[in-house]
Amino acid sequence: MIRITHNRGLGAGAFAIAFAGIAWTLLLGGAASAEEGEESLLNVISITEDSFVQIPESEAPSGPVNAAFVAPGAGFSGAGVHRFKKGETWVKDWVYWYHEFVYVTSGRGKITISAPPYTKPESKEVKQGDIFTVSPSMKVSIEALGDETFEIVWAVPE
Repeated sequence: MIRITHNRGLGAGAFAIAFAGIAWTLLLGGAASAEEGEESLLNVISITEDSFVQIPESEAPSGPVNAAFVAPGAGFSGAGVHRFKKGETWVKDWVYWYHEFVYVTSGRGKITISAPPYTKPESKEVKQGDIFTVSPSMKVSIEALGDETFEIVWAVPE
């Protein structure tokens, strides 16, 4: 099932801030913030427009996506940012074999999810500030709603 938390209370808001902070620092790995040659407790990566690659539908069986993938770290097997534009990029019927935490950083989107045998899909609209989780074996579709870019930060725990 899809679980969506709207940031209406202190607990959800604090979690969203903590999740975003972790995703942008520890989870994303990257260039160390310490001087060269020194060990660092905090790794930071900056995601720029150049970080994103457009994966065409011919190479992405679940649909074309604009993505910035980052190295795993800090107890996570992967993390990244996906951007969706209405009618241009989407994920269609991706079957998850892992848990994933997702935080919506901008825009609005529709998440459709179903459990095996994939006969009763459930759809929810999500917006900036929402957090949702996806469990293994769920089939998921993601699409942007409206004209604003729909952007998500995702992390997969080990």
